[in-house]
Amino acid sequence: MNQTIPASAVQRASAHSADRGSVTPLIIGLSTVVLLVAATIIAITTVHVQRARLQSLADQTSTAVAVSVENIELGAHRPTVRLTDAQVRSSSSAFLVDAGAYAEFEGLRIAGATGSADGTTAEVELTSYVHLPIVSFFLPEGVEISATGNARSELNQ
Repeated sequence: MNQTIPASAVQRASAHSADRGSVTPLIIGLSTVVLLVAATIIAITTVHVQRARLQSLADQTSTAVAVSVENIELGAHRPTVRLTDAQVRSSSSAFLVDAGAYAEFEGLRIAGATGSADGTTAEVELTSYVHLPIVSFFLPEGVEISATGNARSELNQ
């Protein structure tokens, strides 16, 4: 009893066996792409949130410096506040210590642009580092972020 198998059935069977296992690499590839996209979104969000927090701190610091009046000049029309670079730097440092900001932000420092260019506006530039979740293996030192805050005091009679 010799049976012959039709050629079309043999072709279908061999075509079917060639397709076996081809879904696994596709699933692995798509999963890798999805995980990379998710890691990138998480990293970008982390940097954005930390940058917003640092900006808020820079604004608070510059406002605190501007209202800590030490030098008042009595002019012809009205008194004006005079700020010096040294005063802005020292007041900024004192505010950051009092606020506990050095414990909250890693590598927080007052940058070189901090001071008062015109003598009336306190400009505070802060820098810090953000460590990215998931991708910290590729960037172990983190990403540097910076923020600048400006504030001015006006005296009214």
